Amino acid sequence: MKICSTCKTEKSFDDFYKYKKTKDGYYNVCKKCKAKYDKKYCSSEKRTEKLSKQQKTYNIDDVKICSKCKIEKSLGEFCKHKKSKDGHYNICKECKTIQDKEYRNKNKKKIAKQKKEYSSRKEIKEAKTIYDKQWSKNNPDKILKNKLSDWQRNPTKNKARRLVNRAIKAGVLTKQSCEVCRSLIVEAHHENYDKPLEVRWLCKDHHLEAHGGQWNKLLFKEEVALKQKMKEIK
Repeated sequence: MKICSTCKTEKSFDDFYKYKKTKDGYYNVCKKCKAKYDKKYCSSEKRTEKLSKQQKTYNIDDVKICSKCKIEKSLGEFCKHKKSKDGHYNICKECKTIQDKEYRNKNKKKIAKQKKEYSSRKEIKEAKTIYDKQWSKNNPDKILKNKLSDWQRNPTKNKARRLVNRAIKAGVLTKQSCEVCRSLIVEAHHENYDKPLEVRWLCKDHHLEAHGGQWNKLLFKEEVALKQKMKEIK
């Protein structure tokens, strides 16, 4: 645990950025306070004027050394970055793509969690629904094209989905709660599309996980059995 020097609250080390120069290896200011300070500093008029003056003196034909591969390249081979003096990153485009790919592979869970938190925000949901409605109104031809191409690419998958919907309407199949979290908002998951009426009922999140192969079937069964036992005890 560490006390933030700005907000004076005690927080865990996960709430502080790493910094080699300090004794404990972390910044004295927490992530939230640092983000507020950086936002104020970057949005200040003096800072923007200073950077714009510096950036005007640089041309795309100017040469710069990449900090990773140590090769001299033109500024056109570097991604744009407002905060730097020359208006470009210190790492070239090639090295940056490799670095980003490595980061994504190492921090898959962290990125997924951040995306989930961002998309679950009320203002983002509202903005997305408005944007989706406008886009569907403006692009009816594209929607039709995508639907047709999906039917052509996955005929067995779409046939299975259609048969499930018909079976639900006819009363042959009945929707059940999610096998994992017992949510009532569920989707039909097919282990084999050649057997369209053999389905597992899963919520959207667990349905995505099942397709991504992020869970083990044995662990899944044990988890369900444990939850049922807990309900019986209660």
